[in-house]
Amino acid sequence: MVTPALKLDDPIEDVAERLGKLFSSVPISREPMFSWLHITNDATVLGEELRRDRREDAADRAGRILIRLLEFLGYYLYCHQPSEHDHLANLVAKTLRQASFEEEIKDLKEGPSRWILWKFPYSCSKCGQRPCHCMVYPLVLENRREDPERYVEMFKEKASEARKKLNGKELKPFTLQSLFEHFGSIFENSYHYQDPWKIGMHLYEEIGEATTELSRIYLQLRAQEANFKIKDALAKTFGLSKQKLDLETGKITNVSARNKRAQEIDIELQKLRADFEEKPWDRFEKLVRDKFKEEVSDVFSWIAAVILRLDPKLEKFKALLKLLSREGEFGAHELVCKYCRQPACDNVCLVTHSVSAEITEKLSKF
Repeated sequence: MVTPALKLDDPIEDVAERLGKLFSSVPISREPMFSWLHITNDATVLGEELRRDRREDAADRAGRILIRLLEFLGYYLYCHQPSEHDHLANLVAKTLRQASFEEEIKDLKEGPSRWILWKFPYSCSKCGQRPCHCMVYPLVLENRREDPERYVEMFKEKASEARKKLNGKELKPFTLQSLFEHFGSIFENSYHYQDPWKIGMHLYEEIGEATTELSRIYLQLRAQEANFKIKDALAKTFGLSKQKLDLETGKITNVSARNKRAQEIDIELQKLRADFEEKPWDRFEKLVRDKFKEEVSDVFSWIAAVILRLDPKLEKFKALLKLLSREGEFGAHELVCKYCRQPACDNVCLVTHSVSAEITEKLSKF
């Protein structure tokens, strides 16, 4: 069966699933941390291209990151079949497939469109406005930990209201095109005059934060395999959290606001402690699940920012989509690996290209 080539008007969930299937027959790469390393590696190369102001190459690399991210999500959301040997892969697939943000979003199926809309409800996630107004009041945003009252009054409540309004709207999955339009309509004004390398640094930061959450999924697996008694460590765990939160609260300059924030944190900490007492790993898993999806949404936003800043007409991105297609029977275009040009990539492609790349670097660099 022919898998159709990718187009800008394809829903991103469909794109993710097709990419997941394209590379699902490369078992060597089917380990979450190994697959995610390809994303972090591409982000590192992107940083070098931006540092050297190689804008066309940087735009192409940013497009590759978007494709790799969709492939990673697509495989674990739609393609991975549980196995007794693939423990981490099973946990990642379970994490991505479980429902999230159910209070605000009712209609969309679980997937990146749902996560993105929760984080960016047709508005900036921090100020709740479109276009984003954070740059108009930079100190309010940057000092929100020291002066939370001003931030809550000006921004946070608007963001909360924007999320509440999602339930009254007809929500549709993003296409590749509407994904760019969504983030462009919110943030284009704020990054239009920014140096591209600064946008790239934001992207790298968000990839790093998503990596942290992925490592915590791995931590859960490792701890459970080691039969770690998390209930026995809850007192120390929450004691450490209290210390860290007290340090953060202590930065608030207004005494009344500091005391109010401290009371709010104590109440929430007690609720979490009760949840952890009952089902510690389930509660931890939910925290990590929601945070990972939130961070992935941030990654999408900054990938779009880099691409739109460097390639506003998406010419380089369209060229990348063409590289992922070939003409099949009766003139139809099908999805293929850009390296081996096959509709189902394999281990030979991955290994030969990786080893040859190492040889090339060894002999080409002085």
